[in-house]
Amino acid sequence: LGQYPKALEFYQQALAIRQKIGDRAGVGTTLNNIGAIYKSLGQYPKALEFYQQALAISQQIGDRAGVGTTLNNIGAI
Repeated sequence: LGQYPKALEFYQQALAIRQKIGDRAGVGTTLNNIGAIYKSLGQYPKALEFYQQALAISQQIGDRAGVGTTLNNIGAI
């Protein structure tokens, strides 16, 4: 629907919850989703910042699929 500010609000809420409960994989997913919003807004440096955070988490927890997804997202930037 193109309601990017609203989407960011929901992702920030989700991120806070996932961080609070220790859901590292969920944090990585949410960071990727936030990066996608910034990519859609044309804010590429900001998108890259979130993708790099997601990549670090995926690598730390051994989520190879998450690493692959995030590397694809970084490549798109």
